[in-house]
Amino acid sequence: MQLTSAVRIGRPAPEVLDALLDAGKVAACLPGSRLIGEVDEGTYAGEIQLRIGPVNAVYAGTVHLDAADRAAGTARLRVTGQELSGQGSADASVTLRVEPQGASTRVLISADLMIRGTVAQYAAGAIGDVGQRLVEQFAGNVERLLASQATTTTTTTTTGGGGAAQGVPVLAS
Repeated sequence: MQLTSAVRIGRPAPEVLDALLDAGKVAACLPGSRLIGEVDEGTYAGEIQLRIGPVNAVYAGTVHLDAADRAAGTARLRVTGQELSGQGSADASVTLRVEPQGASTRVLISADLMIRGTVAQYAAGAIGDVGQRLVEQFAGNVERLLASQATTTTTTTTTGGGGAAQGVPVLAS
């Protein structure tokens, strides 16, 4: 099944691409996901919980960064997962492209997805709807994270670099 999506993130393209290539930031921003850790260079283990129709499914698996071209603003990922309770599995090849649009960025996502097991019996439309909602929530979370980091950086700079101003959280990356 082919899924495509386009979202706008109100941050500059280089910031957005850096965030999309940072597994910790992706896991923090993707609803229902948890980063377990790096298992090999460019390969990360994690989990994601999804609800499709009446089915709650938790998949554990890996994400591998196949290629990234910062100059072109593109990345290619390979994702594999196994349903923790049940016989299901999922595999995806994902392509990301960031396009600058003034002070914001358009992110184009294309995924070739193969789902097996109970979740696979749901119409492609239902799976696509869940995927689109996840992408939109993810984009909003990335934008908020990057905006808060920019605010923290600006605050730290304007206070002389000795720390954040009172009441402003400092985020670790």
